[in-house]
Amino acid sequence: MTWVSKEFEVKDSSSLIELKAYFETIKGIDMVKLSLFGDLPLENKEELDNILEFQGTMHKNFAIETHSLNVRAPVQSERPLEFKDPVLSQSDEHLRELLANETEPERRNVIIEALALLGKLGKEAIY
Repeated sequence: MTWVSKEFEVKDSSSLIELKAYFETIKGIDMVKLSLFGDLPLENKEELDNILEFQGTMHKNFAIETHSLNVRAPVQSERPLEFKDPVLSQSDEHLRELLANETEPERRNVIIEALALLGKLGKEAIY
């Protein structure tokens, strides 16, 4: 069995392109341990999740550590998403309000994850 362990900084869409390129170089590796760190904007989280999900199917053992990865969700500078469904729009507004007032890192991460999932759900509901 072959294995590789790597730390990788994720900060924007160009980092995700680099991450994809890295995965191309380790196609035949059985075991992969990847530690992600950095500050990733919320709008890039879905793409990162898709990359990691796909790579999880490509390796026999695929471990990801993300405890040092901070997903940044702009609260004040970005208006809430506009969904066709008013319940989704209200949920987005509520989550952003919660995030604006939350200081505890673990709770912020949960809210950010919920925002990312809501955004994905909203995109799927459009089609």
